[in-house]
Amino acid sequence: MSKIDNALSSVFGVESIPASSKVNIVEYNPPEVVPYSEPTVEDDAEFDEVQETIENLIDKGTTALESLTDIAVAEESPRAFEVLNTMLGTISDLSMKLVELEERKVKLKKLRRELSNPTEEQDATPHTVNNSVVFVGTTDDLHD
Repeated sequence: MSKIDNALSSVFGVESIPASSKVNIVEYNPPEVVPYSEPTVEDDAEFDEVQETIENLIDKGTTALESLTDIAVAEESPRAFEVLNTMLGTISDLSMKLVELEERKVKLKKLRRELSNPTEEQDATPHTVNNSVVFVGTTDDLHD
């Protein structure tokens, strides 16, 4: 054992480790990489199930909205109109989620087509052109 090890052990008040002690080395095993799997019919079934659930919630919310409207008009209570407003917001949020779900479904189908026929789809995609115009001159030149 070196003088530095002895000095540090005495300063910190710990036992020194003999140089002959064996150090256990633990091997690191990285986690397994799960290979990419093609989307299956079950994925479409999950989309359809979620879509059906959202549509049912919108239908039930619309029915409840009609009842809440009748109650709010009859009572003329600010709280009743507040609840009605909250229900309107909830139904509109559900409608937006339904639209987003449809967009995701369309994107997934498009991605599947591109993966199955990569050359045909890549040639058919439109290219965007960005034309930027820069004017160099004074404001008088611009007015002329």
